[in-house]
Amino acid sequence: MKKIVYLLLFALSITAVYGQKALDTLYANEREVLSIFFNRPIEKAISGSSHFAFTFNREARENLGLLQAAPGPASNLLVRTSGDGIYSFVLAYRDSLPHFTHFVDSTKRVGPTVHAKQTLEVGKSIPEEVSQICKQMLEKKLTLHPLKKVHGIGLQVADPFYHGDYVYIRYALENDSPINYEVESFTLYRILGNSARKASLQILPLTPAYAFNQPGMIPQGVTTHFVLVYPKFTLGKHESLKVSLREKRGSRNCEYKLLWNF
Repeated sequence: MKKIVYLLLFALSITAVYGQKALDTLYANEREVLSIFFNRPIEKAISGSSHFAFTFNREARENLGLLQAAPGPASNLLVRTSGDGIYSFVLAYRDSLPHFTHFVDSTKRVGPTVHAKQTLEVGKSIPEEVSQICKQMLEKKLTLHPLKKVHGIGLQVADPFYHGDYVYIRYALENDSPINYEVESFTLYRILGNSARKASLQILPLTPAYAFNQPGMIPQGVTTHFVLVYPKFTLGKHESLKVSLREKRGSRNCEYKLLWNF
């Protein structure tokens, strides 16, 4: 109980420091499940009332949380994610859900961000074996599949390399625009289902376990190569991948569909 009170007080204090943001409302009921996806794995979550049940995998760190509710008054939900700050939501019971999935925008944080680079520095948190594989992938002349440029920003991706429990993917970002590009986020998504049938389409973010040489800024006319290391995964017959690139303090957001199967 003390831990719950402490986390709630912490959320209130950071809200006071950073200013109150308009909170998203999440609707739930006892018959349907609302799937909530975050950019980073969930570490802790607390609902303000017992008739709202928010569950997530406490053993294997995942981005997915599930929300259900019994009839009752509105409440709130507080979620802390790994290296990504604090999120707060209004919870309300609704007999019929307007949608069954909710993707949380990282800009909806109510607290400070701990940037991933602080925990993914080479030689500190990356195991030596993983670091060496990443270095070798950057040094080798791998075939890079070019994708269509968006807003003057081009993406190239090499075929994945499977080793142990991980999938290693080498990326290259080229800034062919007239100004520097500051990266807010770079996310690989797994798409399940047929895009022609939107009701059955699911888009799931894949969170890397390690990042090697990932850029925060891509200067004008520069191509930057880096490697992201993901927990091992494979794609099914009706699954595909896409990359979403978002600009910090700008609107040049890009999406790239990967045109080959793993």
